[in-house]
Amino acid sequence: FMNINAEPWKGIIIDQSKGDNMFSHCEIHNAQNGIRSRASVIHIDNCLFENNTLGMFLEEGMATIKKSVIRASQEIGIHALKTEITIKDSTVSENELGGILLDSTKGYISNNNIYNNGQWELKTEGAKMSGNITNNWWGSTDIANIRVIGTVEIAPILKETIKMF
Repeated sequence: FMNINAEPWKGIIIDQSKGDNMFSHCEIHNAQNGIRSRASVIHIDNCLFENNTLGMFLEEGMATIKKSVIRASQEIGIHALKTEITIKDSTVSENELGGILLDSTKGYISNNNIYNNGQWELKTEGAKMSGNITNNWWGSTDIANIRVIGTVEIAPILKETIKMF
């Protein structure tokens, strides 16, 4: 999915969908929001989000992201607000502002490459942050060098990148 013009397009918008929304083996490029989902359930498998303003904005729903790459966003790779999110076997890198922003969100983030993002790899905000964010590659094995903002336990960490394909 992409706009053939030079201008960014709005992206894929899912609003209050009643069923499961499945994206498999998709590429989404040059959008304002690769996917913007509100009050919906979405499953992303083997997808590439590249060169979007915001890779994904997920609000008040549930999201599962597996075996996908979210890279080179002009802002944030994944922004989850009041969402239950699972990210597994994926890569989030080279996003200009930051990798993953979890705001009042329950996150299960494991076995991923999350590194080389702008100001931070992971940032948590809001009062209800919970979940499990362990066993990821953060670009370093030294916890002191891993750019995580907010209170979240990331140990144990992986000693090398995961193999994607």
